[in-house]
Amino acid sequence: MTTNTTTASLLSFLSSWSTVAAAPICRVWSVTSPEMLEKKRGTKKADGQFCPYKCVTRQAAGSFQLAREEGSYGRRANATLVRQGDEPTFVAEGLWVDKNGVPQGKAGEVPFTAEHIVSGEVYLMACTPKGGQPIKSVDIWTVDGCVLEGAELETFKENWLKSKPSSSAKQADAGIEDPNKQAVVRTYHIENIVMIESGSIGWSETDGAWGLHADVA
Repeated sequence: MTTNTTTASLLSFLSSWSTVAAAPICRVWSVTSPEMLEKKRGTKKADGQFCPYKCVTRQAAGSFQLAREEGSYGRRANATLVRQGDEPTFVAEGLWVDKNGVPQGKAGEVPFTAEHIVSGEVYLMACTPKGGQPIKSVDIWTVDGCVLEGAELETFKENWLKSKPSSSAKQADAGIEDPNKQAVVRTYHIENIVMIESGSIGWSETDGAWGLHADVA
C-alpha cells in the first residue's frame, strides 16, 4: 500500500496506541464516496435516465473495540476468523475471499489492522465491544451538498446506488456462535477514516494525534 502523509500519521498513532492499550474502546469516524450507477436502476439507457448527481458522500461513526492479536480480546476477534497455519485470515466479507473461496487477508504489520494479500491495502480491524452487530450512531448522506434523510434517502439508495446497503446479518449468519467468546469484525479502509477518539486519546486527519507521546505524528 502506498501511504500518504495522513495515512502514515494514522498508522503511527495506532502503533503507538497499541503499546499502552491492548483493546481500547473507541469511536471511529469514516467518510466514503459510495459508487453509483450510470443510469437509474430498472431503466434502459434509451430512457435518458442517466445519473444527474456529481458528488455523494457518507459520513458514519460508531463505537468499536480494537484488538491486538495477542490480547484476550484479540483472541475473541480471531475466533471469527479462519487460520491457515499460524496466519489468521479474514473471510467475513466478500472482500477477503476470492472467487474460489480462498481467503485473501492476513493480520497487518501495524496493530489493530488487517492487510489484503493481493492488493496490499490496509484496513482497520474494528470489533463490536460486546458481541453482536455494530450500531452506527451517525450515518449522514450528502448528495451534491444536500443532506438526504428518511424516505428521500431510501429512494435515492434504491434508484442510484450500485451496491445497496444491506441490513446487518443475524449473529448466526455472521458466524457468531458465542458472543462471549467471539466478536463481529468490521474492516474500514485506512484511507476512509477521518477520526478515532477514546477519552483523552485520539487522532484526526486535521489535527493528527493527541493524548499520546510527543513523537507520534
